[in-house]
Amino acid sequence: MTPGGRAASETCVAAGAGGRFPGWPYNGRTPQRGNPLAKPNYSFEKRQREIAKKKKQDEKDARKREAREAAQAAKSGAAHEPSTPE
Repeated sequence: MTPGGRAASETCVAAGAGGRFPGWPYNGRTPQRGNPLAKPNYSFEKRQREIAKKKKQDEKDARKREAREAAQAAKSGAAHEPSTPE
């Protein structure tokens, strides 16, 4: 008798040719594990977000720099112009 209470001949018959694993459908191929779809590449997505964030920040800095230069040019241009009384 086996530990499960069956005779050894019954276990082999129930298991088929596989012997030890009854009901395991082995057809010669390794069973596929996990999701058959491709896994998402999170590091690529993160890098793309970082690039977009940096681009946005650079554009914002460029706008600020242009506004600062325009204000400075207007300030220095107004200081050099002589004022004329009306």
